[in-house]
Amino acid sequence: EHEMPAIALNESVSVTPKLFIGLWTELTEEGWSADGKCAVSRKVECPHPLAQKPLQAVSTDTGPTVEISPSPAETVGEIEQQLGQLRTVIGTKLQSRQVGLLGSGVNPDLGVTLDEYYRYRTPRSAYDYAINERGWHHETMLNIAAIQEVLDIPIAQAPAILAVLHRLSGVILFLNRNDPGLGGQESKGILSIRPAAWRDQVPTTTGIFAGDCLKVYLPSQEINTWQTYLNLLWDANPMFLLGTKSNGLIYVPEHPTFGTFISSPPREGWTARRLDTSESIRVIPDMGHVAQTDWTYMGFARLRLFWKSDTKLEEVVEAYHCGGVGLESFLLSHLEKVLLENRSSASPPPGEEMCSLAFIVGLIENFSAVERFVKAKPYSFWLALAKGAETLPMMSKVEGVDVVDLLSQVLSLSNSGLLQRGYGEEEYLDSLFRRITEGQSPSERMLKFYEVGGKLNVIDKLLYRFPI
Repeated sequence: EHEMPAIALNESVSVTPKLFIGLWTELTEEGWSADGKCAVSRKVECPHPLAQKPLQAVSTDTGPTVEISPSPAETVGEIEQQLGQLRTVIGTKLQSRQVGLLGSGVNPDLGVTLDEYYRYRTPRSAYDYAINERGWHHETMLNIAAIQEVLDIPIAQAPAILAVLHRLSGVILFLNRNDPGLGGQESKGILSIRPAAWRDQVPTTTGIFAGDCLKVYLPSQEINTWQTYLNLLWDANPMFLLGTKSNGLIYVPEHPTFGTFISSPPREGWTARRLDTSESIRVIPDMGHVAQTDWTYMGFARLRLFWKSDTKLEEVVEAYHCGGVGLESFLLSHLEKVLLENRSSASPPPGEEMCSLAFIVGLIENFSAVERFVKAKPYSFWLALAKGAETLPMMSKVEGVDVVDLLSQVLSLSNSGLLQRGYGEEEYLDSLFRRITEGQSPSERMLKFYEVGGKLNVIDKLLYRFPI
């Protein structure tokens, strides 16, 4: 999933939701299918046979950020080809509207004020619920953009892979940060605004929703088993929303945890409230609700779970409360597939889009060696590394460990994994090796652009340009 900030190329243009509604309308007239009010999708001619959703999709998220999503494919090169095609289709249409797409993890046109948020945000009822009912500060998300790597992974190894990606979030931040604080005293010295944007979105309180802060950024206690991951999803905080992100959303005003929701429902079901009409309805827990819970954890790596069609809710509840080996055995038997979604990579500069995907693919392919490497240091070290990546230059030390040397070792492990795959994908790591050699991430480069010519120079250097 590749997100790109959308910026005005003409002072008379305003990149508000109205502009995107016009874009979606034009695309549906050309044969795309509407997906709610904020997205469109289309089928691909030759989808991968194992793809659950063989679609290409385009949407906006949070604010004026275009997200393009290719159909699942076998190789990094195939994904690159699809993203290039999608970027050209959407970028050309936006360029004709005097709107540009930027290869940046931060939108230089926007801050995070409430006025900006309510003017430019993507209107979704899920966001309103988080703000009005749970006290979230969603405006912190307005100006950030990411590239999110999504991979099929072995079900049995899924919790261990998740734990490794959490540990390596600092490595990924150091290598791929492209989102420094631009202008303003409050952002001075910040080399990656993405972590703080996620943390600051969820207020730390002592009220009923205090546990919400556990569902963003990185877990303070390591999550490395199916039991701890499902505890995080289902019992760390009051249940979020039921339904998809865009359609049919409801919430339960009693605010049970999801574990309580499925384990101890009232005889006639829970009283719930629709977001679109405020109508009260009765809801009986079912497997559809279980399948919707994986997106409610918004950490820097998460698992997406696909359940077999014959799985029964009462069996899930029993296995969850049994825990341990019984839960692991149940999941191995009843999950169809598991996806890993990495969420710590800032949107990359033009021409370097595939380096983070190749990096993650290589790590998973060489997983045993990577796991041994990260386990040589305690979880607390990796948390400190992630925190350091927000402000420290690449040429630094964290707890006495040379950052560049550490990045080089992890990158070599990934390179070995890509060589094992045999698709020639190791070439996509060249830009990462170059960043290590130069001792600077794209964030440092962007700050130099800003120092020389301000916001306009950043836009000039990072703008995608499409022939009309």
